[in-house]
Amino acid sequence: MKKIASEKSQKFLESLLPLPLFLTMGFSVLFLLGGLLFFIYTIVLTVALKSAMAFLLAFAITMISIGFGLLLLHGFFVYKKYYADKKSGIVPQKPQKSKDDKTFKDFLTLQNVSLVILLLGAVFAIISALLGALNRDKWVNAISPYMEKNGYYSDVEYREYRYISTEADGVNGIIVDLDGKQAVVIYTEDAQRQGFIIVGGYDKYENQIQISKNARILTITEGENPRLDGALEKMLFFMFDENEIEKQVKIYIPLSMKDIVKITGDYIEAKY
Repeated sequence: MKKIASEKSQKFLESLLPLPLFLTMGFSVLFLLGGLLFFIYTIVLTVALKSAMAFLLAFAITMISIGFGLLLLHGFFVYKKYYADKKSGIVPQKPQKSKDDKTFKDFLTLQNVSLVILLLGAVFAIISALLGALNRDKWVNAISPYMEKNGYYSDVEYREYRYISTEADGVNGIIVDLDGKQAVVIYTEDAQRQGFIIVGGYDKYENQIQISKNARILTITEGENPRLDGALEKMLFFMFDENEIEKQVKIYIPLSMKDIVKITGDYIEAKY
C-alpha cells in the first residue's frame, strides 16, 4: 500500500513539473505588456502635465515592469532546459570557465540585462520620490493647470449646506436625483446637527452638487460634468474620476425627524 501511495505521489509531483513553465511565461508576458502600456502613458503624462516628476515615476514603473518581465523570461528558459533534461533523464554537465576566459558577451545575458533595467527603474523611482512623488500637494500642483484647462478644480472641494428642519417648519421632504454620485442618508443624534438637514459632499467642478428648495422640499441634483472630447483626456480618464468617498453625498437628518422627513429617489441608509 505504501508503495502504491508513493507511486501516486510521485506521479502527482511529476504532473506539476510543467506548471512553472506556464506561470513564468504567463507572468512574463503580463509584465512586458504592462511595461509597454506604462511606456505609452509615460508619453501621454509628459505631454499632458509637462511634469518631470510624473515622467520619472511613469518611466520608472515602465522600466521595473519590463525588468521583471525579462527576469521571468530568463527563469522560463532556465526551467525549460531543466524540465527537458529531467524528462529525458540527462544529467547536465556545465563546463567551467575561468574568469580570464569570459568575455563581455558572456556577461550580456538576459538575466543581467533585466537586473540592469530593474536597477535603472529603481534609480528613476528614487529621483521621482525626491522631486515629491510621495507628496500629495506636489501632485495637486503638477496636475492643476491640466485639470483647470478642462474645467475641473485642481483638487476636490468639500461643501456643506444647512437647512432648518423642525416638525412645524423647515424641510420635511427630500428628492434625490443624482447621476454619478451616491446619496447616503445618516440619521444622527449629534447635538450640533439637531434642527438641521445637512447636505455635504465633494465637488470636482463648479456646481457639481446642486440643491434647490421649493416650499419645504429639497431637491438634490448633479450638474453636468465638463466635456472631455480630446484623445489625451480619454486616456487620462482616471484623473477626472471620483473615488468612493468623493462620490458620496451625505445627508444628515436628526433622528427625531426620521418619520417626518420623507425621502424620494435612490439612496442608501447608513447605520446609526
